[in-house]
Formats: sequence, C-alpha cells, structure tokens
Amino acid sequence: MGPLDKKRQDCINELIQTEKAYIYDMNIVHEVFELPLLDSHVVERSDVEGIFVNWREIIQCNKNFLADLLERTNSGSDVIGDIICLHLPKMTAYITFCSKQLDSATLLQKLTETSAAFRDVVRKCQNNVKTKGMPLSSFLIKPMQRITKYPLLISKISENTADNHPDAPFLKTALEEAEDFLKQVNEKIRSKENHERFDWMQKYIQTDFSIDFDSCTNKLGPRKLLHFGYLTKVKSGKELLGFLLNDFLLLVQPSKSIASTQFTFQRNNNVTYKVYKQPILIQELKASKGSADNVEYGTDSNRVLRVQDKKQIISLLAPSVNECNLWLKRIEETQESYEKAIALIKPVLHPRNQTCGRLLVLVQKGKRFICSGKILIHSVCMKERKFIVKPLLLPLAIEILFRGRKANFTPKISTAKFTLDNSKQEQQTDIGKDNSSNGNGPQNGFPQIPTLVWNCSMQFHVSSIKSDVLTVIVYEMCPFKPDMFLGRADVKLEEIYRESQNTNGPLIKKLVLHQVESGEVAVKLDLQLFTSY
Repeated sequence: MGPLDKKRQDCINELIQTEKAYIYDMNIVHEVFELPLLDSHVVERSDVEGIFVNWREIIQCNKNFLADLLERTNSGSDVIGDIICLHLPKMTAYITFCSKQLDSATLLQKLTETSAAFRDVVRKCQNNVKTKGMPLSSFLIKPMQRITKYPLLISKISENTADNHPDAPFLKTALEEAEDFLKQVNEKIRSKENHERFDWMQKYIQTDFSIDFDSCTNKLGPRKLLHFGYLTKVKSGKELLGFLLNDFLLLVQPSKSIASTQFTFQRNNNVTYKVYKQPILIQELKASKGSADNVEYGTDSNRVLRVQDKKQIISLLAPSVNECNLWLKRIEETQESYEKAIALIKPVLHPRNQTCGRLLVLVQKGKRFICSGKILIHSVCMKERKFIVKPLLLPLAIEILFRGRKANFTPKISTAKFTLDNSKQEQQTDIGKDNSSNGNGPQNGFPQIPTLVWNCSMQFHVSSIKSDVLTVIVYEMCPFKPDMFLGRADVKLEEIYRESQNTNGPLIKKLVLHQVESGEVAVKLDLQLFTSY
C-alpha cells in the first residue's frame, strides 16, 4: 500500500470510527435521558418529545449508514463513495431535528427553571457514569455537529484518492451532496428562525400601515429578515431598533428603554415598539457613513450611519464601528440581491423585426375597478396572439370602488409592456390621480363615480398588423405584498387598423376589463403606418 492509499485508508477509518462514537453517544441520550424522563411522568410526554424531537429516527438512520459502510469495508472493497451517496438523501431526519433545535433548547431551559421534579430526574440521569458528567444540553447539539462534519470527512477522503481510483467520481458526488444537504439544513433553520422573528414583529410592533411580515414581498418572493440591531438618533439620543428586510428598512422606537445594545426577540408584554418614520423601500434606500463635518464634537463619525430615501435623511449611531460597517455591508448586499432579482424578472429584449409603423397610446383614465384597497396602477402592453395568460387570483374580500370608496389615497406608478415577434418594449405611466378628490359634489343627484386619471402618452413599434395585440392590464400596486390583479383587456392591431380607416384622427376606445366583475379603461389610439398596408 502506497503512502496515498495509506492516508486514504486512515481517512476512511476516521469516518467509520467517528460514526461509531457518534451513534454510541446518541444511544446514551436515548437510554440515559429520554427513556427515564418518559418513565418518570414528571412532565407531559409531549414535553419529552419536544426536547428530543425525532432522536430515535436519527439513531436508526445512522445505524443503517454505519452498517453499510462496515459491510463494504469488511468485504475487502475500499469503494465507499456510493454508500455515502445512497444514505445522504435518506438523512432528512436531521432537517426536522435541526429546525426544531432552538425550540428544544428553549423548552429544556423552561422546564429546568420551572419544574423541580424535572430538574431532579435530569440530575440523576446526568450522574450516570456513561454521560461522563456532560449535561443534556451538550448532547442535544450533537446531531448538528455531526452533519456539519460530513463535508470535511468526505473531502479528506477525496483529497487522498487518486484520480484514476474507482471511488474518485463517487466521492466527488458525495461531497457535493453533503454540502448541498448541509445547506438544506441551514436554510431550514434560518427559515424557522425567520418565521419566529416575524411572529414577534407582528405581535410587538405597532404599525400605521397594513403588513403581514411573514408573507411574500412585492417582487422578491418570501420576505426575509437579513439584519437587525440597536441604534440611536445622533442628535436626540433616541433609542431605536433597525430591521433590514429583503424589501425595506424598518426603524422602530421602544416604549421603554432597552437598557442593552444586544437586542434579542424576547416576548415581553411590558414593552411595545412603534414605527419610527415610514419604512424605506430597498430600491429607494441610500446608506453611507456620516462625515466628521456633520456630527457633533465628541461623536465618533465612524459609528454614524446615514440612511435616506427621497423624503428623509436619518443619522443613526451604531454601538460600534464594526456594527456600523456591518449595517452598510448588509444594506449593500441586500440592494445587490434586489437588483439581480429584478433583472431576472424583466423581459429579455430581442431584436425587432422590420418595423412597419408605430402605435401611439394615450392612457387616459379608468373607473369601476373592483379591489381590496385604495391604491391602483395601470399597465399597458402589446403582445403576440400566442401569449398564454396565466391564471390570476382575486381576493375573496373585495370592495367595489364606485359604490363608495374613500377619496384620499396614494396612487402608485404602473408598468407598460409591449411584446412583438418575441421582442419586448416596456414603458411606464405617470402617477395616476384620483379625480374624486377634486371637491366636485354629486351630479344630478347621483354621487360621482371615482376615476383614476393618467393622461400618459407612450409609443410602440409595430411590425405586423395581423399578429400584434394591445393588452391593457390593471393592478392594485402594493409596496409590501404582490400586486393585485384588477382585470385585463385585449385589442387586436388589425381591429384598430380597420376602425381607423373610417375615422379621421385617433380612435378613442373604452376597454372593458375581463376576468373580473367590473372595470374599464379609456385610451386614445393612433396607428401610424410607414408603408401602405
């Protein structure tokens, strides 16, 4: 056996021996702690199961893995990569356990603090010679420790395996699977932690706007909490907490002094948190370090974090220079992720075919929309007939705007798309205005129908009268959740051409929206052809 083969065998032995030791420790926990606690009845069975989760399932999983490793090595073969590849996908029990590990530790601490009988049983278990004096809490982290070691152990075997060895390709795949599996475990842990923290935010943060923290963002998928921490206003010294999410930055003010710069999500009903200023959307957020010229004497400018959007500038003092730098880094990473995500959902622009004309569109106004809120946007697009419309869901609770909608609201910006022969032209309307807030009273005894007015011009290139279609789509635009579909209408370019032959000047059309109960949009269309049709 050459030096490389000897090192390889040593690494394989390390995998097997550490697997044996791990299973031995896992069995100790089951026999010395779990079973006695179940038999003692000092706490509910559900509490014991909450501490140990699926411990026995993990033991069986690793016993099967070890048995196959020993069977292979005892047969005289030193190819084990395929065994690892076979068993890693079966270790889903680790995902379940690790995602509940924090709950397990919290429950263990709670029972230890509140139940003397529980403490006595655990103390007797810990005095068992097999535990070597280790507390139960130390044993409970072993599954996570073990799963994090697999990539390292496999990597060491792979590094000492010759490229022409039959095990080499198996080990390469095994290492990739081990790393991917560890990522799954960590992602599950982060997701669980994310849900718990959003649950805390929903309960303790008082907002003057409607938001479900643990929900989907407008365009980025599920909302994620990326960073948080203690901050103070530079001038006033007011205590704040900052929460950086993947779609906005939120600052909140506690009702009482936190008395610590290390914030934890403690469930304390004596303290509530009120939103300080409005959330800053990540696409509008600008962050920088404060300069020495802009801070008072004695304040370390390296700790000053300046955040701003279009309306406000806020100077904040971080607990340390490192924490300030970390805020800047996390904000920059979040903005980069946002830009990448938006770039992925933007249509790819392809070269257009030869243009035969242009379509001038004036988006005038719309009314009779059905929606769940007060904010409306309007989008226009041209597309091919082959375009497949995906099913769009409407909310169960709806409000018919023209029957009595509040006049005061903030219209948002809409998008405009044009798809033609696999090419896409996108435009965006101006901000819509609600004409019901102009002070006009009822006309002829009837209340005025609220109308959104855009008066926004746009131009699209046309290459085929026969195949191009103008599509109008209306959405309720929501900054903190996906936009709400409010209807669509399609107009064939061939129809526009035919009607324009009998009209001098642009066409004015009222487009009735479909796939919804109500809604209409008025547009002015001017089709101009460069050559005879």
